[in-house]
Amino acid sequence: MEIVLKTLYFFFMCLSGGFLPFVFIVDTQKTGSDFVKLCLKISTVSYALAGILATKLGLYPLSILSGFGVAIFLLILEHQTHCDERKIKDSIIFLIVISIQQVLLFSSAGRQIAAYFYLLASSLLLGSIVFGMILGHYYLVVPKLSEKPLLNVHYFIWAGVLTSLIVSSQTFGQLNFTLSMDNLFDWIVILMRVLWGYLAIVILSIFSYKLTKMRSIQSATGVLYVMVFFILIGEIISKYKFIEDGIFL
Repeated sequence: MEIVLKTLYFFFMCLSGGFLPFVFIVDTQKTGSDFVKLCLKISTVSYALAGILATKLGLYPLSILSGFGVAIFLLILEHQTHCDERKIKDSIIFLIVISIQQVLLFSSAGRQIAAYFYLLASSLLLGSIVFGMILGHYYLVVPKLSEKPLLNVHYFIWAGVLTSLIVSSQTFGQLNFTLSMDNLFDWIVILMRVLWGYLAIVILSIFSYKLTKMRSIQSATGVLYVMVFFILIGEIISKYKFIEDGIFL
């Protein structure tokens, strides 16, 4: 049970840490404050769940820090209620929050540089895909919104895949590629991670990118929904192997 809780804890930490920074690529004057508030709510809920899981696991310093992060998110959320235009002080507040997120992520990695970069790459990939899906859905609210922000999200998705593969390359070099009954389960897990968490994401993102360029936003959003399904499975598998075996997938 503990390994499941730890897996979910790291998953929610990566989701919250990787989701919020992408708010900067969208013009809030065109989307309005409601989009920012929606993004903040998603990050707040993710941090709250991470804090609850940290408390259940007895990781009290992390749960306190997570609660502090939630409190900051709520303050920003309240501030954004009547603010459609992002001002300098809003950007400064966001940068402070993102910095706190990175401190939390580094602490969650046990202050180990390699583990931190693994979680950072995971945050980039997971956050960009989920953000892209939310942004694509928001085009129904603001139909005249330029497709450029959604196109830019795809560049971050590909950067996330590339970064994750680079971080995981050390692990792949240490794997035993001899297929036997003893390591059959590990092979299944690794194949699921590679096929669903990397290959499927790359193929689907190309389709989504082309649909976005054609201004077929609803179709692109549908593809992004499928990508969210695949990345959720891939990242949960990755976090499970990270907790159980200490490897980066």
